[in-house]
Amino acid sequence: MTEVEFIKRVLAAFSDWWKEDVGWRVDEDGVHFFALVSDVFWWGSADGEDILPEDLQLLERCKADLVALEGSEPTCLPELYAARKRGMRPQGAWYAGLDSSVYHLFDACGPARDVGLGNPRRHPDEEV
Repeated sequence: MTEVEFIKRVLAAFSDWWKEDVGWRVDEDGVHFFALVSDVFWWGSADGEDILPEDLQLLERCKADLVALEGSEPTCLPELYAARKRGMRPQGAWYAGLDSSVYHLFDACGPARDVGLGNPRRHPDEEV
């Protein structure tokens, strides 16, 4: 795959989302993309997940799964991509702004998280 093909596929995946969901930098090695996921996995953190050429199928599968559930204007592509790549659920507090119809996509990414410094709240389904 050429760098131009890689760039086009990443930008096409994010074409339906706010452009603030994907970041990039350019250096002597080329263009490097990352999904912006600040405050998703750890409370009060700046965070991003690299998007590499070998990750394109995962990124495109995440988009397809969200479109299948939410229609043509789905939400949370960077978050689902990062959760699947990391094998980790988001912090419990992050679920508060999420439509419960997609909880299962994130829950499948990893085990329940312990409540602590980076995860101050339980998953909404675990709260009493």
